[in-house]
Amino acid sequence: MSNQISAVAGAFLTLAVLALAVGMGARLVPYGTPLSPLARILDGLAPWFLGVGVVCALFALLFGSRLIGGLVLVVALIGGGAFLRHHLSQTLPTVVGEADLRILFFNVYHENIKDPAGVAALIDALDPDVAIFAEGSWLIPQYDEIASRFAFSSGLEGVEDGGLIMMAKTEPRRRWFLDLNPIWPHRYGVAEFDTPKGRFFVAGAHLVKPWFSGIAEEEIERVASQLDWFDAPAIVMGDFNAAPWSRGLSDVLAQSGFKAPRMPVPTWPESAGNFGIPIDHALVKGARLVSLEAVGEGLGSNHRGLLATVRIGE
Repeated sequence: MSNQISAVAGAFLTLAVLALAVGMGARLVPYGTPLSPLARILDGLAPWFLGVGVVCALFALLFGSRLIGGLVLVVALIGGGAFLRHHLSQTLPTVVGEADLRILFFNVYHENIKDPAGVAALIDALDPDVAIFAEGSWLIPQYDEIASRFAFSSGLEGVEDGGLIMMAKTEPRRRWFLDLNPIWPHRYGVAEFDTPKGRFFVAGAHLVKPWFSGIAEEEIERVASQLDWFDAPAIVMGDFNAAPWSRGLSDVLAQSGFKAPRMPVPTWPESAGNFGIPIDHALVKGARLVSLEAVGEGLGSNHRGLLATVRIGE
């Protein structure tokens, strides 16, 4: 019996070490290496791997592996603490008070098979000041109907290739779009608005999956440099295809000074609800989130959308 117990303890120790190696090590793998595509898939799951490492180390302790199990548990707790400290340094909690703007981001999914008329109803219900849609080709049949709710719309350029659509209740003082990569154009857009509190930038972004080596790392550098350029308070909302603690998005936050929400909202897959992965985000600089909530469930997208209420100013 003791041999069986030792074997169980050994199995839990093996699982703990493997989980911790992934949870702590995946984000350390740089882009441009043979392991980077796999690492970019795994680093977004770091909290789950760290949690599994802690649980397996505890079970190893319970099954008698006191010395090695205890050491692995200490390592797991240190890794979890380091992860939490890093997350806290790159995020901000929501604040209490009045909001200045309501901004919607929704990746509506270009292969959506549902009637897009539901998006117009969503706009009516949420009443956003700015709306940003990714993979907007699905909206083309309802484009005029949806655009009629706003004073400004960016049009349909690039939409057939998965580009962004931006709409707003007021005309921006200027706006522009950039291509983040040579294959899928029109996936980064900016509108600058005059507000009672001064100029404010709203940006939309849709990045490729981070394991697309040769493209993803160039997008990360380009987005980080674009966000670092803003000379007034700003928010960028978009589908980054990565969790905020992943290497790519963490690099964007570090280089640009933007902050992610302290409590990220799971958005993918839509069917998982609050048990999904947060890959769509609202990042702020010189502004604070008053609230961030998931919207758009049941409209046929594989993403949940995000509605951010924003207060301009720190």
